[in-house]
Formats: sequence, structure tokens, C-alpha cells
Amino acid sequence: TYPVAYFPEKKFEFKKMADGTRVVHDFALFNRGTSALFIEHVKAG
Repeated sequence: TYPVAYFPEKKFEFKKMADGTRVVHDFALFNRGTSALFIEHVKAG
């Protein structure tokens, strides 16, 4: 009866690219628990 955060993909590394290239990568997040999972205070590495 508690939330369980599950990330199928734990990390991602971009390939080499030209400086100034804008890139995006989305991570999937699943709640494998039975109660609500609240995501707060998220920031990049």
C-alpha cells in the first residue's frame, strides 16, 4: 500500500554532436505500488 517508483531505463548518454545542438531525451516512470506517487523537486544531473 505504498508507492514504488520504477524507471526501466536508469541512464542515457547522448552521442557526440556539434556544440549548440539542442537535444531531448524522455525517461519513462511507472508507479508499481498501490498508492499515489508524488514527484517533487526534480532537476537535471
